[in-house]
Amino acid sequence: MIDNEQKVYVFPPSNGGKNPYITCFESSISKVFLCPPRNKVYDGVLDLLYNFNSKAWIINWDTNLAFRKFGFLQVFLYVILLVLRRLCKKKNIWILHNKGAHQKNNFLSNLTAYCTAKFCTITCTHSQEGVVYYKDKFKRNNVYYYPHPAYPNLSYKITKSYEYDYIIWGSILRYKNIAEFLRFAVKDEQLKTKKILICGRCSDVEYNNEIQSIIQHIPDFEYVNKFLSEEEIISNIEKSKNILFTYASKSVLSSGALIFSLPAKKLIIGPAVGAFKDLNEMGVIANYYSFDEIAGLDDSFDLDESKIQEYLNNYTWDNFALFIKKLLLENK
Repeated sequence: MIDNEQKVYVFPPSNGGKNPYITCFESSISKVFLCPPRNKVYDGVLDLLYNFNSKAWIINWDTNLAFRKFGFLQVFLYVILLVLRRLCKKKNIWILHNKGAHQKNNFLSNLTAYCTAKFCTITCTHSQEGVVYYKDKFKRNNVYYYPHPAYPNLSYKITKSYEYDYIIWGSILRYKNIAEFLRFAVKDEQLKTKKILICGRCSDVEYNNEIQSIIQHIPDFEYVNKFLSEEEIISNIEKSKNILFTYASKSVLSSGALIFSLPAKKLIIGPAVGAFKDLNEMGVIANYYSFDEIAGLDDSFDLDESKIQEYLNNYTWDNFALFIKKLLLENK
């Protein structure tokens, strides 16, 4: 049943489905709260101003405001709105996705995070590490853990045949540590014999050239620099035996790409940090602490598809919305 007394606004709003996290979140929240329609005129902090009177804000990726056009003004107005909402006894819910921006943090992004933490009623994070980080960093205890919800309606063909031993997919960004992994892999006796597909858009020309220069003499390492549709991502994952994440940034707490990959029910390998570590403790994915452990995980990790399915069944977007509703009722 929709709570018509509680108007909840999700920021940033969905933009034509470009961010599946926001699209799914808005859809599930709208089933339990009254949600304002997406505003097509205002953007950034002006959109928050437009929805100031909502009883609750759900704030995602707030530190990105610092890197937008007129970042100083956006952050300045954002902080004022947070203060005014506190004075008006309205609620702010912060979804803590990472430890600051993936870009190099600056004064404005740090200020944004501190002010959000200070003036939020509730903080939710998708990793146990996020809970510890929040308490240590901001000296507050109003933080709750809920695993990243599973993306619905993803259909993978389950097959035992494959073209690649490993796939590394998603936007090619420096914090994902791909170049560093490739430098190791081309010298490692086991990994350099594997077929590895790296696919996703790399808009950083220098980083793109760096990756190409590393793999140019390794014919079994394939690099596809392009934006991938959902269908192309699924097709590439279906062709791969294992899914590999090489993230090493200290900013990482959770990963949408990790959750997107789960329904393929393949061996997923990721670093022992954030949500990757949580899912390893659930028996869902494999972890490594150093690159030299990766090749051995193919044989040593016991993949249990029932545990993957249990995660997909339990951690849905609708259940996440109900979790948010419960927290709001408990924090009147």
